[in-house]
Amino acid sequence: MATSARMDPGTSGLFSGTLRDAAGAAIPLANINSATLTLRDGATGAIVNSRDAQDVLNLNQVTIHATSGAISWSILPADTTLVGTHGETEEHVATFTITFETNKRLVFEHRIVCRGYLMLCTVEDVELRRPRVAASERQFIEFLIDSVSARAEGETTRKFRRATRTETFSVDAWQRQIRVKAWPIESVTSIKESVTGQFSTTTALQATEYDWSVLGHKGVIERRSGNRYDGLTNFGFLEGVGTVQVVYVGGYRDVSAVPWDLRDAVATQVAYMHQRKDSLGISGESVDGKSISYAMAMDLLPSVQAVFAQHSPMRL
Repeated sequence: MATSARMDPGTSGLFSGTLRDAAGAAIPLANINSATLTLRDGATGAIVNSRDAQDVLNLNQVTIHATSGAISWSILPADTTLVGTHGETEEHVATFTITFETNKRLVFEHRIVCRGYLMLCTVEDVELRRPRVAASERQFIEFLIDSVSARAEGETTRKFRRATRTETFSVDAWQRQIRVKAWPIESVTSIKESVTGQFSTTTALQATEYDWSVLGHKGVIERRSGNRYDGLTNFGFLEGVGTVQVVYVGGYRDVSAVPWDLRDAVATQVAYMHQRKDSLGISGESVDGKSISYAMAMDLLPSVQAVFAQHSPMRL
């Protein structure tokens, strides 16, 4: 048995269910011998939040009811915090193992998709366009929102979720501007330059040597002063491959901060995909001996493509 949920990294939540035996009867607390929880990053197998066969028999944020078999787990922010380097989205797999009566064993999983990206619209935004959506389909709509939001990042080459990020840049001669992936820029922690790309021992630039207050809403940082080469002054960032490192905070804190045209475009695309959910991936069909073709449901609508293009970075 497995269940799933989608959560933002570093947030808390609640998992609940009922422990039942093979006959469907609730398992009371008095019949349980042991209960353990193991939480892993599904991609790497790394243990998350030290939950490695952890005792959860009414311990460690897990509660089992005395008679009804009800079980609840208060998910901590540390349970959803990203732990790997393989990507900005992780699936944390919680495995519960319950032993009961003499030699019986119950094992079930709860999978938590820890989003590394921002949902660019809400389920309610989609329901306004699909007013007769069944409550049972909300989870599917949430999945579609995640899918289109991730697609938006790929199409625009941007990162929309607010986070502290470290990015490295290769710089051309005399280049005075660089653009980070997540904007608007909220703050810049440090900018370092190194010919060798080794930044651990490099002194950060002074705040007076660069500026992001003018074009930070577009993710652009400008160099105010430059470096000297062979007696000449280059009024730009240090030229070379991987020579500039920027640590900054950027992106949108919440879907409410997303520009309305972008939010509307994502909701429209999701509503369209939901409407075509029974023909996802189908490009045509035969009806009464006639071939009928139509756009694949996973393709972006032209109006949505246009909005994504408007929110893509222009060439510096």
